[in-house]
Amino acid sequence: MSFIIDSSKKGLSIVLRHYEELALRYVWSNPEKGVASRETLIYVNQSLGQTGSISRASIINFLNRMVDQNILSYKEKSTKGGMKRVYFPKLDEKGFKLLISKSIIMNLLRDFPEETEQALKDLGILLAR
Repeated sequence: MSFIIDSSKKGLSIVLRHYEELALRYVWSNPEKGVASRETLIYVNQSLGQTGSISRASIINFLNRMVDQNILSYKEKSTKGGMKRVYFPKLDEKGFKLLISKSIIMNLLRDFPEETEQALKDLGILLAR
């Protein structure tokens, strides 16, 4: 699992662009029926309002990246224009946050094991080994 981390941000913005967070929250809000890229695009662009617009390719690329990282799943649906993907959450918001947390901690332990262990001890967090 790889995330680009911006520690100056808060919440999911630490690892997601604003439009990505909006798209992911839209999928989470429709877990049973799922969402297509087109309706996700409309939702995201309406949410962004005057601050900008995102291309459909950006939405599709993001949703497919989330599928590749096992955060979302999809089913293909036949339409007049061909096949389209309908996206469903594999992880809810809590599960996604846990995945991010574990990924960051594991990478820190891999790359800076002594320093990370010391930092965790300083914070009163014990590691189970």
